[in-house]
Amino acid sequence: MVILPGVERIPLETLQRLAEFAHNGGVLIATRRLPSLAPGFLANDADNKKINELAHSLFEGSSAVGHFIADEKDLAVGEIFYGNALFDDDFAVFDHFAIERRQRRTERILEKKFCRRR
Repeated sequence: MVILPGVERIPLETLQRLAEFAHNGGVLIATRRLPSLAPGFLANDADNKKINELAHSLFEGSSAVGHFIADEKDLAVGEIFYGNALFDDDFAVFDHFAIERRQRRTERILEKKFCRRR
């Protein structure tokens, strides 16, 4: 899964690789805006036009393989895209494991700091 959080400028080659990733079954999500400009002072109108066209074909229309979320607030907490559907349970399991890992890591750090001095 690749998330483009409010990305406006992106190299054309990068967007082309992300398009290939999405066309091969990867999950590609853009939030707040679609990429529309090439980065840097050397960017020209032709590159900007290609990026804009590719971004619109990836995220809009009937053949779109990417997902565009105009406002993240429209998603409920714990929802995650997978394919063309939202699955709450998968994220809940993932989030549970992330919380457990964070707790174990915190416990190990505390053990090292406070238990070594015995």
